[in-house]
Amino acid sequence: MEAFFSYILSPQVYFKLLDKLKYIFMVMLFSLSSIRIVYGAQLHKVLVFSDGGLDDIAALTMILKDPQIKVVGVVAEPNGITQPPEKALKNLVATAILSENYNYPIFGYHLKSNSSDIMPEQAHIYDGLERELDSKILKKMYEHCDPDRTLQRIFTLNENLEILELGPASVEYSFFRKHPCLFKKVKSIVISGGAFQVPGNVSPYNKAEWNIYQDPRAIQFILKKHIPTTFIPLDISKKLVLYALPNKEYTEFGKIFIKNWQLQKNKYPDSAVFDLAAATYIINPRLFSCAKAEVKVNAKNGMYYAQTYTTLSDGRTNSKVCLGMQVNQVLMLYINNL
Repeated sequence: MEAFFSYILSPQVYFKLLDKLKYIFMVMLFSLSSIRIVYGAQLHKVLVFSDGGLDDIAALTMILKDPQIKVVGVVAEPNGITQPPEKALKNLVATAILSENYNYPIFGYHLKSNSSDIMPEQAHIYDGLERELDSKILKKMYEHCDPDRTLQRIFTLNENLEILELGPASVEYSFFRKHPCLFKKVKSIVISGGAFQVPGNVSPYNKAEWNIYQDPRAIQFILKKHIPTTFIPLDISKKLVLYALPNKEYTEFGKIFIKNWQLQKNKYPDSAVFDLAAATYIINPRLFSCAKAEVKVNAKNGMYYAQTYTTLSDGRTNSKVCLGMQVNQVLMLYINNL
């Protein structure tokens, strides 16, 4: 018995036990960190509002391919005369299916007709995509015929939602005015829009940015809610120009996107993938430099209609404006996903 206790209390046994405890502790720590990563990915929920343009499609693809993000819904919205909502809905459906990620509701808001009446036999990304799609999948994507009720359900079932607004914010304006209590479910908003230090892209006589120009009251409404809001303005997004693409093996979607992008580049040589910046910000905000700012929007008719103004501030404000971006890294991140 005395020999047994002398063995138990010996330094060699003590250090062996200590090593085993260290090993067990490291395994537990690694397991907990893995759980945290997976759990965090499940909580990173994004609701996308899009007008279905080619740069919107690039942004949506970026979001859908990121494993840390769960898309809870995509809303097709109108964008003036350039993109009717019916066409936007077709483009977004095709993008989701080609990305092989469509386990979420995708539906149109403010459509001219019931979405069930515009079910296409083919869906198109601009005019370049002609692909037969499974009618059962299309029916599933178009079965959400009551957009208001579908949005209510998304907000009811989810917490800490991040809104990615790639077009006008008219849908949010209309929806939250009817259901103000659901705004508490929003964690943050990222808006692709505004022009602060550069001329706008509406007309030579108005310095407003196109998305804000469609409904400046909607932006005013969002800012008054004091939800953390980040603006990715035209100052930044116009820098994302794809002048040349590397020789590599592209996915089927990548080939279709490149074909359509080249067609657009022939008409507009300096055209940028504007909305890709806002999507990348949600994925990796470290590629951007932002500053707290007080943002104001002019909603009065006149020559300054829909222009955005900002004053950098260290005070208590929930708004941020993107001031810089690592352009090459953002473009390469997208190209690698094509």
